[in-house]
Amino acid sequence: MTHDEPSRDIAALIDIDVACRRVSEFVTGLSREAFVKDVKTHSAVLYEILVIGEAVRRISADFQLRNPDVPWRSIVGMRNRVVHQYDSVDLSLIWDAVQTDIPALRAALIDHLPRRS
Repeated sequence: MTHDEPSRDIAALIDIDVACRRVSEFVTGLSREAFVKDVKTHSAVLYEILVIGEAVRRISADFQLRNPDVPWRSIVGMRNRVVHQYDSVDLSLIWDAVQTDIPALRAALIDHLPRRS
């Protein structure tokens, strides 16, 4: 983390990290099939995806430009699909994102988070 990152970026990054950790906790021990059948779990995961998308929208353009390896537009795009096409969300694709994209996002941003004591 550099000192020139605005506190708003840091707050958004913390929100993303918390949401990513929650998603991981929610699906621990579940198979794809169990996830799809578990309405409470996939509803909770979809909510955290919305949080991630909203937090990404709050991150400054400067921070996003300095971190081009993160698929910022795709993250917001997923948020938009969940919000606007809620009736046709493919839970198998959400599962795939949970298994690959969420951990990759967290890994890409971990060095920008404040250190926990």
